Amino acid sequence: MINNSLTCFLLLMAAGVVQAQSADPRLSRQDAQQLINASAGERINNRLAGDLSALFNYDAGSKRNSSAGSGFINIKSVDSPTRGQTGSVAQAITTRSASAALEITAQAGGVDQNSIRITSIPFTISQPGAYLLADNMTNTTIGADGITITTGQVTLDLGGFFLNADTVAGDDGIVVSGDLTGIRIHNGRIDGWGGDGINANSCDSCLFESLTISNNTQNGLLTGTAAVVKNVISSFNGLDGIDVDHNSVVVFSNAVENGDSGIQGSLAIAIAQSGSFVNAVHGIDVGSGSTITNSATRDNTRFGFEMGSASVVLQSSAQDNGETGFQIFFASMLRDNIATRNGKSTDDATINNGYRATANSYLINNQALDNGGAGIRSVSGDSVIESNMVLDNDRVGIEATGGGNFIVGNRASGNLLTSNPLNYDFAANNAFGPIVDLVGINDISTVANSDHIYANLEF
Repeated sequence: MINNSLTCFLLLMAAGVVQAQSADPRLSRQDAQQLINASAGERINNRLAGDLSALFNYDAGSKRNSSAGSGFINIKSVDSPTRGQTGSVAQAITTRSASAALEITAQAGGVDQNSIRITSIPFTISQPGAYLLADNMTNTTIGADGITITTGQVTLDLGGFFLNADTVAGDDGIVVSGDLTGIRIHNGRIDGWGGDGINANSCDSCLFESLTISNNTQNGLLTGTAAVVKNVISSFNGLDGIDVDHNSVVVFSNAVENGDSGIQGSLAIAIAQSGSFVNAVHGIDVGSGSTITNSATRDNTRFGFEMGSASVVLQSSAQDNGETGFQIFFASMLRDNIATRNGKSTDDATINNGYRATANSYLINNQALDNGGAGIRSVSGDSVIESNMVLDNDRVGIEATGGGNFIVGNRASGNLLTSNPLNYDFAANNAFGPIVDLVGINDISTVANSDHIYANLEF
């Protein structure tokens, strides 16, 4: 009961209902802290608690009431309300405390206190500024986009709310109309639209952050050039989960069970700390000049990673994808990756490999385990295949079908071709280190070339 009364006084003060007067209703710093702790269930963040504590500047030596800064909370407008007065007090809280709490939260770094509140959809943003979704909203207007942005330099905060569409109504959840820049969309969920969750393919240098996008008929998130996508989960959309244009960055994001590829990009895409799982086509599919680090794909119908030429994949994993784990094209690099159990659903040797590389590529220090075809398959020439580990793949450990490759320092075991061991299979005109058979050997120092700097070992 005491804590409830203190909470009421706090809300009254924040709303501007409570000011100075009563005889000596002092609240100590300790009581204030207890109040803050008791109010943890309220939608007030930790920084707000710090701001509220500053209101209670208790001076143990002071024995009189004064203005703010004296260390006391003083009650003026509400002085021991009677039963009949409580209704007006509650009304004051209802009408004023929400806006006061929003203002205090904004000052504590939550939202822009000057944000324009969006209270219904469809809604069009035609002036630069900060906008805030006021509540969960469902569109019932057939053929209408939820929020349309027609100007640049806009921050749209969804406030942690849902932006939904009726199953028979709505086009895009959010659409950016025109060649615009400087747009940030963040902090909410977009679900069930007849088009894209967010269609911003004409938006240049825009930021999409802390979003959950799902169950849209087309793409989850569609961006323009030089976009930044951060902390986005896109799932169960009809086409791509996340589709970015060239020179874009995707970090800390996941794409799950989408009807096309999980993460799709054009040229020079950077992806880090992201995942793509159980999508109907590829896990991650990006164009030339792209870089992927510390990312994972799993259970996608086709490739785990499909990379354009001059691309790089580092420290990433592809597991249980229907076809090849990693496919790279001309002048690309794969380093420190792992491919496991890819291509198990097909006998097509051209597409069921752990890694598949074309000409002038560099594959170093990768692992391939139990893939449906070759662990590593080089289908052109002039590539470097060095210091990789290939184990228990169903066709061959390392296969080079073209010439001019340099193949050294690899380790292979348990790879089979039609039940016959085949760890290495190279076409003519390839340069490779000696293949050293260590099967059944205890002391490998007794085997010729086992210590050769370029030896390809099988064991």
